[in-house]
Amino acid sequence: MSKRALVTGALGFLGSHMVELLVKEGYQVRATDLKPDSEADDPKRGRYPSLIRSLNIEFIPSDLSRPQNLKELTEGVDYAFHVAGLFSYLAPWEALYRVNVEGTQNLIEGLLKNGSLKRLILWGAGGIYGVPKPEELPIREDSPKRPPNNYLQSKWDQELLAEKYHQTEKLPYTSIRPTGVYGPRAVYGMPKLMMDLAKMKKIRIPKNFNGRAPLVHSVDVCRSALYLADRDEANGQAYNLSDDVTYNNVQMFEFLAELLGKPFSVMPAVPIKLVKGAAIAAATVENFISKKILKKPPKLEKDTAFFLGGDFWYTNEKLKKTGFKFQYPDGKEGFRETIPWYREQGLI
Repeated sequence: MSKRALVTGALGFLGSHMVELLVKEGYQVRATDLKPDSEADDPKRGRYPSLIRSLNIEFIPSDLSRPQNLKELTEGVDYAFHVAGLFSYLAPWEALYRVNVEGTQNLIEGLLKNGSLKRLILWGAGGIYGVPKPEELPIREDSPKRPPNNYLQSKWDQELLAEKYHQTEKLPYTSIRPTGVYGPRAVYGMPKLMMDLAKMKKIRIPKNFNGRAPLVHSVDVCRSALYLADRDEANGQAYNLSDDVTYNNVQMFEFLAELLGKPFSVMPAVPIKLVKGAAIAAATVENFISKKILKKPPKLEKDTAFFLGGDFWYTNEKLKKTGFKFQYPDGKEGFRETIPWYREQGLI
């Protein structure tokens, strides 16, 4: 009999990729997400109901923060890939905690009650380390955790919750901590930067903005999740997901400019602390106006500006020691294949 896998957040960017991979690998897939507003895909919002429908799998709409059908969702599940979550730096703490923490707790309790679970794969976040100090580089799984905003705090609390159940109820789980995820269907986080760059006539960056920027392709995020699900040594463990080649910001802007067909130049050095402070101040004002007056999302998020000028060098040594190999070890190759999708969707 085929293994049964549950994928939460299945209509979204990574959830839809996870479902596709599981179907390809012969799993019996049960998908769940909020009930879609429309049967049509909405690339701008990162929602793909028609794609999931085309795979002819079982789909059960649900809100994990207010579960009405947990038994139906979790019955007979061997592997649960918990992708669902509220990914927003702008959402209030109450909403983030309800969805990301309480929703995870509801899922865990349902899975434990049904008793067939072999592994829960929990989608964490590489940003939980905050801005590391130079002496703390490279960032390892046991590096200090300093979540710099409510979203990342909720993701760290989510991991702590799973570990608590691991210790007290023997929950079999593994956490993955993706860094700068990109790939077709992504519209938030790293891809938003790419789309913003595509609007510029010329891409420029100061030469001292040379902190490193981690990348990982969506395909490898899902491949690693499936790979770790059957590894005994991964039970109760967390893994950073960052590919093999880490570019600094200047290098990354240069290759994105080349792929986007934009002129590129390196500007003279600027005082990073002053630029960061000015960006945070500008974002604070814009966030207030956008939220209170314009009633629309801001172009620059305050919490995104917080990371400006940081050096984010992650090591994937722990993951690689398990024998995992990246399909996209170099972001240049992955972006080269990804950008045509954005052009086809009219997003750049």
